[in-house]
Amino acid sequence: MPLISDVLSLGAGVQSSTILLMSIHGDLPKPDVAIFADTGWEPKAVYDWLTFLKTQAERSGIPLLTTSKGNLRDVILQNAGPVRRKRFAAIPFFVRNPGGQAGRLRRQCTREFKIDPIARTVRESIGLRPRQHMKHSVRMWQGITTDEIYRVKTARIPWQVNHYPLIDLGLSRHDCLQWLREHGYPEPPKSSCIGCPYHDDAYWSRMKRWAPDEFAEAVAFDHAIRRLATVHGDVFLHRSLQPLDQVEFKQKLGVEPDFLEECEGLCGV
Repeated sequence: MPLISDVLSLGAGVQSSTILLMSIHGDLPKPDVAIFADTGWEPKAVYDWLTFLKTQAERSGIPLLTTSKGNLRDVILQNAGPVRRKRFAAIPFFVRNPGGQAGRLRRQCTREFKIDPIARTVRESIGLRPRQHMKHSVRMWQGITTDEIYRVKTARIPWQVNHYPLIDLGLSRHDCLQWLREHGYPEPPKSSCIGCPYHDDAYWSRMKRWAPDEFAEAVAFDHAIRRLATVHGDVFLHRSLQPLDQVEFKQKLGVEPDFLEECEGLCGV
C-alpha cells in the first residue's frame, strides 16, 4: 500500500459506519483506508454488518482492513481462577472487595485491543518495521458526533492527529441515523464485546430477548470470572454485583445506550 495520510478508525457502529458510507456516496472525501480492530468477541450482527461494509467499501476503492491482537474473552478466561497463566489487559469489571465494598478494575482493553492494533496496522501498511520512526503524520478519523463532544481528545500517539468529520459537519448521532434511513441503510448494530461491563440494562435486556445464545455466553463468562487471578474480591459483569442471570434489568424505554464511559469513542461507534 502506498503512503497513507487519512485512516478511518472503524468501530462499525452508527457513527463510523455513517462516515464510511458518506465517503462512498461522496458526501465526505474518501479515507485512504478503514481499519476495524476485532477483539474476537463481537456479536454476530456486528460481523455480518462488517462484511456488508467491506463489500461496499471495496467496490468504491476504499480498502477495509481487519486487525486483531487476539480473542479478548479467551485471554481473560485463561486467568479465571487463582493462578495467573498469561498477562491480560484489564477490563473495567465490577468487584466486591473482601470487606464488602464495591470497586472497579481499571480499563486497558480499549488501548490494547483497539487503539494499539490499529496503530500497528497503519505502520505495517506503509512498510515500517517495529520501532522504526514514523516520518509523517496520519489523520485518524473518529466517529464522534456533536452530542458526544466530551469524547474529543488529543491523540496519544505522536504521529497521529485525531480528526472528527461528523463534528465538522455539525452532525449528531440522530442526524447520522436520519442520513442512514434516507439512503436506505438499516441502523447498524452496536459494536462492543458481548461481555462488556459498560452495557446498560436496556442492552442486556435486548440481548437476553433477541440473542439468547450470546446472553448465555455472557452469563457463562460472568460465572467464570468470579475469581480472577491477581484480583482481590469477587468479579462481576453487572454493576449490581449480582450474577448476570439473576439481575432484574431495569427498562429504560426510549433512552439511548449509556456511552458516557464506554471505550473512549472506539468500541461503540
